[in-house]
Amino acid sequence: MKKGIDFVGIFVTGICHDGGGKILYRRRGPGARDEQGKWDVGAGGALEYGETIDECLTREIKEETEADVLQKTYLGYHESFRLIDGQKIHWIGFYFKCLIDPGQVVIDGKDECDAFTWSSYHEPQKPTMMGYEEEYEKFKDKF
Repeated sequence: MKKGIDFVGIFVTGICHDGGGKILYRRRGPGARDEQGKWDVGAGGALEYGETIDECLTREIKEETEADVLQKTYLGYHESFRLIDGQKIHWIGFYFKCLIDPGQVVIDGKDECDAFTWSSYHEPQKPTMMGYEEEYEKFKDKF
């Protein structure tokens, strides 16, 4: 059985910032599950069985950016319904605003991310991942 396909998947995302108004944008590389070449505003992934949301957030940000979470603020949740390659996908995500040290950030080395940059939340890198506009509208007042 596959998360998000055979049952609702749960993910955790940290929208990482530098404390000075810049957000970390990561471009999905050739090894990413989907939407290669598109920019993602956040680092995160699926919640594993027995793992807390905080543990997942810390693990995913460390895996994907090498950075430690210095401070976090819960932003809310977002429910994602997508159609990828004809397959219906359903995920629920818990979003956090996470302060990290930009000097710690490196590309993950797993081909999941092939570039990153820092920019304003209100000036996203293009093209963005599917559903970004909905997420932006939901959380824009928090940045």
